[in-house]
Amino acid sequence: MNTQKKRGFSLIELLVVIGIIAILAAILFPMLLIARASARTSKCIENQKQLSKACIMYAADYQGLGIPYPGWGDNTYSSDLSQSCLWKYMKSGVNSGEITCCPSDDRKSNPNTPGNKRKWSITFNGYLTKDAIWGYGGTFCKHPGMDGTRYDLLKAPVRLPMWICETTDPSDTWSPVNDCNFCNHDGTSSRHNGYATVSFVDGHIGKLKGKLYWDTAKYPDGVYIFTPDP
Repeated sequence: MNTQKKRGFSLIELLVVIGIIAILAAILFPMLLIARASARTSKCIENQKQLSKACIMYAADYQGLGIPYPGWGDNTYSSDLSQSCLWKYMKSGVNSGEITCCPSDDRKSNPNTPGNKRKWSITFNGYLTKDAIWGYGGTFCKHPGMDGTRYDLLKAPVRLPMWICETTDPSDTWSPVNDCNFCNHDGTSSRHNGYATVSFVDGHIGKLKGKLYWDTAKYPDGVYIFTPDP
């Protein structure tokens, strides 16, 4: 008769296995967080590509003019583009209430309107509307004396932000953090590893440092970032 007992794991062996699992978790967990943040940044970039492309297509249909104020969705605080002049230029499958909300915007509710509607966190440069004084007739464009903002007449489209990932922290800005317009004292977000994703008038996507303010931010050469200076 075989009376040999089955041998189980010893306490030391269990502790070794647990230690190995803990080490692997410590290594992999930060990598998962980085991958998740990268995916959110990619989605924010894709949203801005769609928004800027819609503005460029609108301009192509309207003699180069920028969208009217507030043609990108009105100051409804609901992040709804479905009734705007841009909606017909969006690709199929785009959710009206999602595309202007940065995936890294973790606000759980909207204090500005009942119903907890989706929030604006990707906002439009207010200088670039058809009705802005910085258009044809603005001091800083090639052909003063004409009415309306013409994208093709702006002097530095490669450096001029169109859609901006805006901060949603009230302590970072003096103006509302849920309107659709980037102006006054709004600031860029720091949600993407300290940077904000930005689409420029020429169509490319880039990034700017977080907490840059609409009325004070300048490039290293002294040119204002958010206004169409030469």
